[in-house]
Amino acid sequence: KLELDKVVHVGLFAGLVFLWCLPFQLLIEKPERRKMIYGLITISFMAYGVAIEFIQRDLIPFRSFELYDIVADTIGCAIGWITIRKWPG
Repeated sequence: KLELDKVVHVGLFAGLVFLWCLPFQLLIEKPERRKMIYGLITISFMAYGVAIEFIQRDLIPFRSFELYDIVADTIGCAIGWITIRKWPG
């Protein structure tokens, strides 16, 4: 069952990765350098998604850890990464 919450996670993380990568798409000419930066940004947001779940579990009252949120965040990151790689520029 697809939950709206998970769709929101996918969309937010896809947007984050894409928008953080976009300036490098426009400013850096060497494709191999852009790929490296895109990878670092994508991995950073994946780690951020995981960290947020642990923070919710351990530090925020009445919040919980959800593995499927991490999965949705990771899928969103992948979509953002794929989109920026195919973006003209």
